[in-house]
Amino acid sequence: YQVKFNVNTQSLINDGKMQSDCSDIRWANSNDNRLDYWVESGCNTASTEIFVELNTLAASSSKTIYMYYGNPSASSGSDPESTMYVYDLHGNGQQGTLVDNAQFKSSDGLSNQEYVMLTRNDVNSESNSYRYSQGTPEPGFHATYEWYIGNGVEGSADSLNLKAWHSDTRFYHENPSQEGVAFAFNDHDTCAAIIWNDGSPQCGLDTINSDPRRNSWKTAEARGVRSGSTVEYYYSTLGNTISGSFSRAGIPVGDKFGFGGRTGGQENYHLVRDITIRKYTTPTPSFTTGSEQRANRQPDQPSNPSPGDN
Repeated sequence: YQVKFNVNTQSLINDGKMQSDCSDIRWANSNDNRLDYWVESGCNTASTEIFVELNTLAASSSKTIYMYYGNPSASSGSDPESTMYVYDLHGNGQQGTLVDNAQFKSSDGLSNQEYVMLTRNDVNSESNSYRYSQGTPEPGFHATYEWYIGNGVEGSADSLNLKAWHSDTRFYHENPSQEGVAFAFNDHDTCAAIIWNDGSPQCGLDTINSDPRRNSWKTAEARGVRSGSTVEYYYSTLGNTISGSFSRAGIPVGDKFGFGGRTGGQENYHLVRDITIRKYTTPTPSFTTGSEQRANRQPDQPSNPSPGDN
């Protein structure tokens, strides 16, 4: 699991205990084994957001881990690709698999950075997908990403979706008959929607008729998590949110995982970038901060630390 911590690095930096860019931060478990981590944002603030990856975290249990700092010669160990379940298209290359005619693109007139083009705007009835080989995290996931639909005609039979599903059949489509859940922006029904199981939609985040936000990048946040015999879901985009649950006893959120896009009637580009996905459970893990201690050894370096370690 990727556990999020908020750390006051500003006070440590002001006291001369930490490098000003947080490069000397390291995390370790109680056996002094290094843990992958990512300083997401806010270094040298009172609320620095750091994700740390734990191998296991049983329900109703606790673990003690340590944050090390104070080596003035250490280089950064922050590594989002190793820490997060998926960290993709942030300028770090393509991590997923292109299916059918989906394409990886460098920066161009549609984006100032790399992205995946699910469909082009010059081909009618095109359907492609972009998938991750590891499948959907169990029991759930939390995803943030940016998406783009545009350069065609509004109200056409188009969609772009993040999908956790159980079949390769029509994986690109937001509304097949196999069990799963899709977080879709559906141009045909002019709304953002959550669609599950038999195609029952939970629609109404926002309409897009004559919407000036078309032909521009939008952000989205989505999560799905299995809790007993239900799947809880959450979807936020265009400044609005819907959430709820549906019954899917004994089945995880999905073993096929990725993005789908399709055109029909009128062509539009369907693009995705800046994808960050982590494992998710409910309730989310909480943490308490202990007292500062002076370390008598360094993680993974109990006797002979090398330059750059702390």
